Amino acid sequence: MASFVFCPQDTVVRMSEESHRPEKVLPRLVTMTSLVSLILGLPIVLGLNYGILHPIQGLLDEAVPAVDVILMTLGNPLGITFVGLILTGIFFTGLTRLSIASRVAYAFARDGGLPKSSYWNHLQSRRKTPQRVSWLVTAASSV
Repeated sequence: MASFVFCPQDTVVRMSEESHRPEKVLPRLVTMTSLVSLILGLPIVLGLNYGILHPIQGLLDEAVPAVDVILMTLGNPLGITFVGLILTGIFFTGLTRLSIASRVAYAFARDGGLPKSSYWNHLQSRRKTPQRVSWLVTAASSV
């Protein structure tokens, strides 16, 4: 779980060319994502370490021991809120990874590096987005 909190720095750098004036925006974004990662990631690491230092009976029998450690350490209302924030971060990290993978696959299709590149290299007329290759990447990552 903690690794998903530290992924946004990489995503910001990869998506920086999409922004206006990336030379000005990128340092601010990297600093802000580092602060958000620290604010969300440090309690995860500390909570898990606290739970590991104080053995909890039956923890290994649980389906997701890390979530149980957080719930037992922080209590029920705060723990559920914190796990919800973690799951939200994991979801949005997955979306950004999907965006990056779609951009890379589109670049391969555009340059003729994918089989049937002429089909995958299509941009949707209304939004000018590579919808076909995005669905290909979504299906491939779902498997």
